[in-house]
This record gives sequence, C-alpha cells and structure tokens, in this order.
Amino acid sequence: MTRAIDDETLVAYVDGELDQDAAREVEAAIAADPALAETVRALREGAATLRAAFAEPVRAEVPERLIAAVNDGFAAQRPKDQGAPWHRRPIFTAMAASIAILVVGLGAVYGVVDWQVERRLARLEAAQEADRALIQSALVTALEKHLSGVPATWRNPQSGSSGRVEPVRTFRNAGGQWCREYILEAALRAGDARHEFRRAIACRNAEGRWTTKLETTNDS
Repeated sequence: MTRAIDDETLVAYVDGELDQDAAREVEAAIAADPALAETVRALREGAATLRAAFAEPVRAEVPERLIAAVNDGFAAQRPKDQGAPWHRRPIFTAMAASIAILVVGLGAVYGVVDWQVERRLARLEAAQEADRALIQSALVTALEKHLSGVPATWRNPQSGSSGRVEPVRTFRNAGGQWCREYILEAALRAGDARHEFRRAIACRNAEGRWTTKLETTNDS
C-alpha cells in the first residue's frame, strides 16, 4: 500500500526534483488515484504555461496609462524650439512602449522568482524543524531508555542530516534527582552544512521531564 502523497511532494515530482525511488512511489499513487492524477495534470499545465510565458517575448498590449506616464516624464525636459512635439514622434512612442513592456516583463519575472524563493525557504524551514524534532526525540530516548555508552541514533532522509545521542554517566544530584551526562553529535545538511557537538548534563524532574542543566557546544 502506498503512503499518502502531500502537495509538496506532488510539486517536487512535477518539477523533477524527486529521486527515482520517490518518483516511482508518486507514479504508483497517481496510477491508483484518479483525483491525484488530475491534480498532477493541472500542476503540469500550470508549469507549462509558465515556461511558455518566459520562452517567448512579451507580446501583451501596453496599457495606455504606462505610455502616458513615460511620455509625461520625457515631456518635462522636451526642447521648446523643434517643430512637432517630440513625444508625438514615432521613435519616442516606440521607446515608451518598449519601456512599458520591459516593466511588465520584469514584474512577472520578479513575481515568479519571489514565489520560487519562498517555496525553497519553506522547504528549508520544514527540514530544519524536522531535524530539531528528531534530535529531541533521540535525546529523550537516550536519557530515558539507554544504558551509558549505548547511543540513540537518528537520520532525516529528507534533509540528509543525521546524528546520535550517547549517555556517558548517570548520578544523583544534591536534590536527589537522577542526572545523566551525555554527548550529542549531529551532521546537519539543511541549509549551510555544519557539524554540531554538544556535551551536557540533564536531570529528570518529578514529572519525568529531562532538563539540561549544563552544556558546552562546539559547532563547525
């Protein structure tokens, strides 16, 4: 049975950003679900329309108000002793139209770029949040269930990040709480790749929650 395919995965599939295994899984889901197939068709049509819009020169009618705005700007500096009004000459009307087309085209390009940047930032933030959740889960598992020297490992297949949490010593503090010294190592790949090393002590309160009391870190 295939897992549910979310919108983010469908967009990545249409954009050709999935690896072969993930793409095959999406294709199997599409074959089994007509509604999913229709969604993919609509996404592909939208992507094709967008590509076509930027593959050809902009041919849209230039709004009169844009031409007028450009003409007014030049009119403020036009010569006063030359025959017909300069802004009515064909060459300047054509120039105004060209500038207006450029404005329209650049506006569309910037809109698409902004959308792509926002989508990639959202993916990055989601991957980083998933990394943090996996680290926290491994930390709780290691402190609560693992003997000293036995690490709890984690890996995020979406970001490529991975790491381990290893308890190294267990003791009671002056207040009678159980405390554990641990080492946390993580190779983080979401965003700027970096290696995180942390040595810390966490103590367990009466409610069973582990709270870090002392910590040293070394990121590279």
